[in-house]
Amino acid sequence: MTPPDENCYADLTQLELYEQLWTCSIAQWYKNPNLARITFPTRFLSLSDAVVRHLLDSEGIFLDAQCDIRSLDPCGDDSDDEWSKNPGAPPSQEEESSDSSVNRKRLDVPEETKERIKAALKMWASPGKDGGIFVKCFWSSALDARWIIPCGTLKCTTTDEVLLAIQASDRIRSDLELFKKIQSSLHSQEAASAPQLALRKWHNVNTSMEFRCFVKHHELIAISQKQISECWLFLSKEKKDIESKIIEFWQTKLADHFPLDSYVFDTYIHSRGSVWLVDISPYHADYTDPLLWTWEEIDALTNVSHRAELRVVEEQGIVPNLFRMTTGLPYDLLQMEEIKQLQFDKLIDYLKNLPNPKKKQINPDASQQ
Repeated sequence: MTPPDENCYADLTQLELYEQLWTCSIAQWYKNPNLARITFPTRFLSLSDAVVRHLLDSEGIFLDAQCDIRSLDPCGDDSDDEWSKNPGAPPSQEEESSDSSVNRKRLDVPEETKERIKAALKMWASPGKDGGIFVKCFWSSALDARWIIPCGTLKCTTTDEVLLAIQASDRIRSDLELFKKIQSSLHSQEAASAPQLALRKWHNVNTSMEFRCFVKHHELIAISQKQISECWLFLSKEKKDIESKIIEFWQTKLADHFPLDSYVFDTYIHSRGSVWLVDISPYHADYTDPLLWTWEEIDALTNVSHRAELRVVEEQGIVPNLFRMTTGLPYDLLQMEEIKQLQFDKLIDYLKNLPNPKKKQINPDASQQ
């Protein structure tokens, strides 16, 4: 069992936890120019009370009142080859009158909000070419809304795609709910401001080079492969080199510029060898997934004579814990009592027995996309 004094979050009061969460929000850490210059360019968008109420209370997804559905086209060419440069009409009258019984409720978005989204798109997205933005709230991106974006990724190339993504994302909604709790508890001027969305410049990244890093008591103690659903054999051969690059990045670019003594950060190693900060998360089991580690293992590590160890998926065919991957199975399915009571090795059999009118044959040897 982990000694109590090694657990960095066990004795936190609610107020202290909220302070740490707020410090780890992108709305806070991106204000530091030393951190802003080592991460993806970002613009912030204040949300009106009406839009926040809609996101929190609406039971449906609605288009903007001026949305032209034809603007929601699939993505164009993605020719962003590891970044060639460093990072950084309303419905017709016929349609309106075709069926008065149809629910035609629309999302009314302030013009200022749409103009700020358009400004970010103009800067970072070239029509018909690569580029775009992805949406993030205080702590979470709209990862669970990929299904509604025509690209099938987080990449948004139009204002309407941005608005659809934030409405479809439970992760964005959860961030706004948590922000309201923090706002009512903290008395800082920043927390008293309006809720914000972060519009971040889109880059096509090689997901094999994304890593999660754990800092405890001002020491980098553990690193994990970020995409644990994949096995890249070359990572095992390059572990020491990857560890060295991340340790150097943390020591020279991050350690002296972030105020918390324990936190988690995500990084990306570019093909040219540079390391980029992707995000910062709280050092807390309730808010951050340890991926290939467990929180018990991380808490047990000491910062005395310990070099941060990188863990990677080392064998083909290893299947990660699906209960962590809430974007891999529908949330409602994960919450079903029948699923909770099943052993993992019985999950597939259970799913096979669900009604499937198409009876589509699944090739077990097909690679996961």
